[in-house]
Amino acid sequence: MKEKILNNEYTSARIITKTAFKFTYGYIKSRIKLPKGKGIWPAFWMLGSNIDEVSWPKCGEIDIIEAINDDDVIYNTLHWFDDGTQGHAEYGKNYNVVNRDDFHIYELLWDESSIAVYIDNVQTYIIDIANIATNAFTKEFFLILNVAVGGNWPGFDIDDTKFPLEMVVDYIEVYQKNQNYKHTPKSLIFELAPQIKPWSIENTDNIFLKDDIFHLKDFSSFWLPNTQGLPCFKYGQIKMTVSLPDKQGISTKIYLFKRDKFNYVNGQPTMNTEVKGEIAIVTAKDGLHQIVAGCVWNGGYYYKTTKDYDPNDYIDYLFKWDLKFITIYANDVEIYKIDLGPLSDFKDYYYFLYFLNEKTSSSSSTTPEILMKEFKVYQNEKDIIIGLAESGSILFKLNIWVLILLVLLNYL
Repeated sequence: MKEKILNNEYTSARIITKTAFKFTYGYIKSRIKLPKGKGIWPAFWMLGSNIDEVSWPKCGEIDIIEAINDDDVIYNTLHWFDDGTQGHAEYGKNYNVVNRDDFHIYELLWDESSIAVYIDNVQTYIIDIANIATNAFTKEFFLILNVAVGGNWPGFDIDDTKFPLEMVVDYIEVYQKNQNYKHTPKSLIFELAPQIKPWSIENTDNIFLKDDIFHLKDFSSFWLPNTQGLPCFKYGQIKMTVSLPDKQGISTKIYLFKRDKFNYVNGQPTMNTEVKGEIAIVTAKDGLHQIVAGCVWNGGYYYKTTKDYDPNDYIDYLFKWDLKFITIYANDVEIYKIDLGPLSDFKDYYYFLYFLNEKTSSSSSTTPEILMKEFKVYQNEKDIIIGLAESGSILFKLNIWVLILLVLLNYL
């Protein structure tokens, strides 16, 4: 930002986890928009946590992504102190993306033998750290996000017409090996229950609590992104005990939608029908006495129907979503399972919950009502060590939609 403070002509932003989160080895996945502009230098990078004791470059530096000026070139680089030559050493590569100021998936895979970077599922960088003359990359590192203005690399000729600029971070996740999702304890991160948390939904004529039962009445919808509690999440389990109004002329749904599908227009929540990515946890329609579950992604879909249950009854549903599968159970019986395999729509994006009663016939005179005795969302905190997203993340709780790195003072 063009803003003079003290003797500085510009202000810029940085987020650093030095005192909050450090780790050795693991897998980082992120979805980020990088700003463009002459003299602009956005980066997502890491430094050795012993930097105060040994200084740079002995601490080591991992530049996951850097970009400068208006170029669509992404740079991946390692810096270290070479014990053989007794000086600074580095190894870098670069990769062209289409419009770096659009969202791209950036990943880092770091183990005892190598460090690799992937951009939009393409490996753009790899280095054998077992055969370089340093042990810096066997120690703890912390994360840094910043948008620098000016510098020796981009130069000091700044295009002031581009301000204000922002880096937009959809999410950052850090995983470590030897974490078995299916067999480690889950943490409750959201519950539709006033005795557990202050009730976050305003009572209305159509959406209300009565005798500890959640009611969604008439032809109404309920969007979790517009409430407190759990705006969006990825991976986890949902336990719910629900009665659905399975009647002629009515369709009732409990869905998860890709966050990109949701937006505000003139202050009103709207759906972008062009965005694919939805999970039908359970639906019932037209009094057919059957349950439908399924997934829709960019380029395909898979639904499954079971007639073993009456949706009007209270049914215990369990929805499980991990790195490999989405599985749905009704009264402890598996009714749906899909291998996520290459379906990036269910790996690269966060989802929000959506409840809906709607007419399938204009002549329908029945008043539908979803009844929920229990609705709980669990997530395994050991799977997601750090999540820069609004999903009950361990180190940060961010506002709805995205983290925006506005150009603020870089005092950290």
